[in-house]
Amino acid sequence: MRLVPRAGAVRGIGACSTGLLQANVQGFDESKLWPSNPVVTFCTDSVAGVPQYRVQIDVKYEHPVFFGLLAFATDLIDGSPNGFWDIGASAQMRMEHVDSTASGFAPPTATCS
Repeated sequence: MRLVPRAGAVRGIGACSTGLLQANVQGFDESKLWPSNPVVTFCTDSVAGVPQYRVQIDVKYEHPVFFGLLAFATDLIDGSPNGFWDIGASAQMRMEHVDSTASGFAPPTATCS
């Protein structure tokens, strides 16, 4: 898969019914992803005048609670009264050697913080 930096957040890097989520989350169900997840965002800054790009991937998931009495406790902890254990993960990485001549390339407008 090749990600090309574009301005703003991007949903839709493909279905999540296979891959790492499916392989690593017991009882994974793609319909339990929070709306608009996973979210992929790009940002830019410069070092010594050279543009640098970063990509961040966020995902939130409503994991089923297999023991009903725990749903009350998990809702208190995650702050979302929906009967699921709401978990999230985020990863950020710097992109190197970005080919700005690639078709569809648009430098991100968001500044990295």
